[in-house]
Amino acid sequence: MLKNKKGITLIALVVTIVVLLILAGVSINLVLDNNGIIAKSKDARNSAIESDEKEKVEMAYVSAALKKLGDTVTAEELQEELDSSVGTGKTDVTTNGDDTLNVLFSDTEHNFNVDEGKVEKAKPITNNYGEDWEVAWTYTNGVWSNQINKGEKAEGDVVAKFYKTGNRVKPDGFTWRDTGDVFTFEEGDEYRLVVEGNGPIGDLGTAEGTNITSAFAWFLQSVMYMKGATNTCIMPYVKELVICDGITSIGNYAFCGASGLEKLSIANTVTNIGNFAFLYDVNLENVKLPNKIENIGHNAFRETKIQNITIPNSVTIIGDYAFENCTGLTGVTISNGVTSICDYAFENCTGLTSITIPHSVTNIDEYAFNSCTGLTSILFSNNIKHLGEAVLNNTAYYNNDLNWENDILYIDKYLVDAKKDIAGSRTVKNGTKLIADGAFSSCESLTDITIPDSVTSIGEGAFFNTAYSKDDSNWEDGILYIGKYLICAKEDIAGSRTVKNGTKLIANCAFYCCGDLTDIKMPNSVTSIGESAFCKTGLTNITIPNSITNISANTFNGCISLTSITIPDSVT
Repeated sequence: MLKNKKGITLIALVVTIVVLLILAGVSINLVLDNNGIIAKSKDARNSAIESDEKEKVEMAYVSAALKKLGDTVTAEELQEELDSSVGTGKTDVTTNGDDTLNVLFSDTEHNFNVDEGKVEKAKPITNNYGEDWEVAWTYTNGVWSNQINKGEKAEGDVVAKFYKTGNRVKPDGFTWRDTGDVFTFEEGDEYRLVVEGNGPIGDLGTAEGTNITSAFAWFLQSVMYMKGATNTCIMPYVKELVICDGITSIGNYAFCGASGLEKLSIANTVTNIGNFAFLYDVNLENVKLPNKIENIGHNAFRETKIQNITIPNSVTIIGDYAFENCTGLTGVTISNGVTSICDYAFENCTGLTSITIPHSVTNIDEYAFNSCTGLTSILFSNNIKHLGEAVLNNTAYYNNDLNWENDILYIDKYLVDAKKDIAGSRTVKNGTKLIADGAFSSCESLTDITIPDSVTSIGEGAFFNTAYSKDDSNWEDGILYIGKYLICAKEDIAGSRTVKNGTKLIANCAFYCCGDLTDIKMPNSVTSIGESAFCKTGLTNITIPNSITNISANTFNGCISLTSITIPDSVT
């Protein structure tokens, strides 16, 4: 009630001021219209805020530069200074794809570009090329138009306009890896593509597996060309792409196959980059991701020439194959905000020499950095909960025998892999926190393994097809244990099972697809249940003991018969 009275008082105050101004001979329009006193006072206040923000960036840059004795300041160094002076989380510093930096103030959404200490407010991205376009397409209410030719009207929520540059080009070809088809292009007119409007660039295509099932607008041209049409498609001839302010999302396949694309500008209003969005844009080198981007879809930048990329802290997931086969990629900055790096995300990025995984990342999926043959330095955070299989296979780090200890590869407190010819007995070194998926898989001569109490996570299939797992004497009632750790169960176990007393942890996917398992009893010694541990079982009800403090993701996913679950307060 008090809050409401305050609101009424404020309204009354504003009304009183307006009445007094009118009585003083000031017209109502002069007070309230777009150029009135109130509007101008708002503009003046906004200008003052911008000036204050600009000064804070300048001072932070100077402070960072002094610490480096005048050397160029990096995004990380400027971010550290701003976190200290303005407050953590108040700003986001990224690179612009060149030698300049960008600072976004989260509360006001004001953007500033920083070039060697010179700070200027970033200008919005707009269409500066008029109406002399050659062809266009529109997207309104979720529907793409047919091709619109020069001289016709192009009106819609989102409008894509193709302008001839006056140059002639012969675009590079590319190989569609899923099918092996090679596509080449003849000489033709070069284009600049400008996408303007308000709202998303809708999906340009859909697919089932590797088969494209539908295509729209300019991507329909590309698909028809790939299927043997004699008329060529326009996207390979686009050298510059401008995505204007107001665009919120880039749809699936939007600019796939733009093999001539060299210059890309994406407005900061874009929050999503869809699947396959820039796939096979084989000449695209410089990409500056918007500060508010939230999602990078799978295959988004696969097979491009990107050299450096900064993933802003607004992104939580880097999709499957997102940067796969970007062989020119030499610098990757993953901001603190990303939680998951998905399958094959950076596979075969052969130019990458180092990578730092921030504290926010808890999940790295299989083959994420596979075949990054130049990768010698990997710094993991202390917060990873899941490491997929073969995350670092065939990297320079993996291939250096000096990084292996007794035929086992560690990074900090994480056990990544083991040599397949490992034999006899092994002891995981004390202090290890996590054993990756498939780490000892197919070590057919491994007869015994000792796991220290420091281990808090064991990945799926970590000991699959080892001599230890093949020895029936190591199984108890259809369940495989290693010391205090429950590793896995046979898929054909049925009815009720009791986890043996003294068990500390149930590994990831331990009972996966045990469809006839209807009941499980766990002793109070169990403190943690791994990811997908009971996924797709036949459990009907379960009581989690008070000793358990952690239940991982998807633990009971697909348990269609589960009607009751009791979770104690001890679980966090």
